[in-house]
Amino acid sequence: MSANFTDIRISLVNKDKLRAIASCKVAGLVWLIGMRVVESDKGTWVAMPSRKNEKGEFQDYYFPTSKQVRGELTDAVLAAYIAKRDQQEAGAA
Repeated sequence: MSANFTDIRISLVNKDKLRAIASCKVAGLVWLIGMRVVESDKGTWVAMPSRKNEKGEFQDYYFPTSKQVRGELTDAVLAAYIAKRDQQEAGAA
C-alpha cells in the first residue's frame, strides 16, 4: 500500500529544537496539519500533532495506520523541509 501525500507546505521555524511546521493533503481528500519537524541528538524527525491528556502526557491525535505509511509520510515531509531550507539558505547567500 502506498499513501498519497501531496501539497506539502512547510513553514520554517528556528525555536529550540523545532525547525518547521508542516501540513499536507492526504489522498487528495483531507488536510493533515500541525506536524512538527524536530531536530534532536537522534536526528531530524517528524512529530505528529498532539495534545496534553488528563495525566499531563502528550498524545498524538493524528497518526499513520502502519509503519510503512509513517515512513512514507516522514520521508515526504522531510524532503519538502530540506528543499525549503536549502532554498532559503541559497537565497540568503
